[in-house]
Amino acid sequence: MFCQLVLIIVNHFMITEDMKIGNEFGNYCSERQRTMQYENCESNNIHNMVCKFYFPLQPEMFLSNVLGLLSSALQVIICIFVAGIFNWYITVILLVSIILQNIFVKKMKKEIMLIYNTTYHVEEGQEKFFLAWMNEFYLPEVEKHGALYAPRIARILSHIEEGSVCYSVQFEVENSAILHRWHQEQGVKLNEELLKIFKDKVIGFPTLMEVIV
Repeated sequence: MFCQLVLIIVNHFMITEDMKIGNEFGNYCSERQRTMQYENCESNNIHNMVCKFYFPLQPEMFLSNVLGLLSSALQVIICIFVAGIFNWYITVILLVSIILQNIFVKKMKKEIMLIYNTTYHVEEGQEKFFLAWMNEFYLPEVEKHGALYAPRIARILSHIEEGSVCYSVQFEVENSAILHRWHQEQGVKLNEELLKIFKDKVIGFPTLMEVIV
């Protein structure tokens, strides 16, 4: 229980500090993107660099794994110890309490929710193809991976550039470390597939947001 409580506190602190730094650095990246040449905005290499800046590998991932492993090991040792001293029903009660504790911890973790948003600028005339590709390929592939969940696509009605239609594609994710792992394992490949199919007709810009209320 002590390890789990420490884990919750550490994750909360790291996510809060990560968001503060991320907001400052995000403003810097946005300013650089605004002033760079248009052909560079279309580059897949630039897009991958932006994703690495927004979703760096976080130290809390290592700390979370260590604390989680230590907590699980202690739980198993305690169960074996109790089973050897007391009656079996005491062990059953202890196992049930551990399961309830883990459910509570997972619920606490999900209260701090992040939203991974990508704003896509789609050239007029490509909307149907883009939405079809998203619904039939992109979203199913992401859901199959399991790191991101609760997908939604929304059309942006304000700040529309002439000759393009803007869409917001959003997923929920537990923390930036999981998002970074997803980007390495699947996100880069999906971006390459998007570029291969639509070329410069679709351009996406990622944003990481924290749910406050």
